[in-house]
Amino acid sequence: MKIKNTKKEFNRISLQRAIIACLILCSLMICFGTATFTGKQFAASKLSAQPQPTPPNDPLDDDGLQALIEKLTDSLGEVIEDEDTQNSITEKWDARMESLKGKTAKQVTDLLLADVKSIVKDTEAVSKLQESFAAAIADGEPADEPEPVESPEPVESPAPPLVPNINQSVNPALRRIAEEPLTQVQKDIKGKAEMDIFEERTNGVAFTPEEVTYKGLTYTIYKDSTDKDLKVKVAGVKKGLQILIDRKIDTPKGLRVYIGGNDPNARAVALKRDRQFKQVAIVVLGKKTMVPLDVKSISQSKFKNLDKPTITIIHELGHILHERSLGEAFWGKRLQGDADSKQVVKVSFYGIKKREFVAEVFAAWIIGMTFDKDVIKEYYLLGGPQLPK
Repeated sequence: MKIKNTKKEFNRISLQRAIIACLILCSLMICFGTATFTGKQFAASKLSAQPQPTPPNDPLDDDGLQALIEKLTDSLGEVIEDEDTQNSITEKWDARMESLKGKTAKQVTDLLLADVKSIVKDTEAVSKLQESFAAAIADGEPADEPEPVESPEPVESPAPPLVPNINQSVNPALRRIAEEPLTQVQKDIKGKAEMDIFEERTNGVAFTPEEVTYKGLTYTIYKDSTDKDLKVKVAGVKKGLQILIDRKIDTPKGLRVYIGGNDPNARAVALKRDRQFKQVAIVVLGKKTMVPLDVKSISQSKFKNLDKPTITIIHELGHILHERSLGEAFWGKRLQGDADSKQVVKVSFYGIKKREFVAEVFAAWIIGMTFDKDVIKEYYLLGGPQLPK
């Protein structure tokens, strides 16, 4: 009986020990597994914490864009030694910074290279910068599993303009405002509206043409003898065109300027498209052009003793050149509405609307006024034509 009880006690103790051993073994396995998993997680988190380069086809974030701009600026300084040229280029870069957000590295370098080409005419220097910019993109690409190439691939030329059908002689850096192309119906409506204005103001008037040539540019003034201010307006047109040409502005060929008309209350207007939506360059200085406006304008500034017709013709040509720098985008929604009021007050209250702001800045700059960088930035963001130095 005693032996039997002892055997039962032994079996009970052995079972307890086996259970304890199993529990200890399971605990060790769980701890080891957790430690292993945690180690893998730590290694993965450490890897992911390291800054990863943005793939070339992905949009750059703010940090990536800033890093790329710094690389390109360094490359610019290594190739272009002239400080004035560097400043001219970087000013354009600064003006387009907002529009670069969300673009890929390739798109950014193409746009900034277009700015370079608009200023630097040395093909060798441009070629060096093109190679340097391409290398800057390559520095940001992942280095693993590179694809072998037998010879360097040619660097692609800058991306085509965002706006189709733009006069190719216009500086590509000015094509800032992307719009969907106009439909044929929209073109018909806008071309008709332009020509309706022209015909309403000129139909039935016996204009006398005068062909004028200055430094190779020929334009025609159509004179209405019933306009009491005809003489001073003709003189103002000639003076304004001389200023534009002397400042090396690419004045439109085939320009026609009409002075007078059948509406005694008409002011000045620029017409930019005909009924087929083909580009034209027509300015009508109505009979009320000499009357001061209700708000401050550059044409009333008398800057450098220039009279109202002289500045007005420059302002109106600013509209035509603005349209030619943007093409169809000039007629889109992004140029509707008001310009930045903080910049408008520095120029003139007449320039509150976006298109008028551009024409006012253009006219002011051409006659010798200057503005701070924020005004010029707003001007270029609205697609204003290239300003001379």
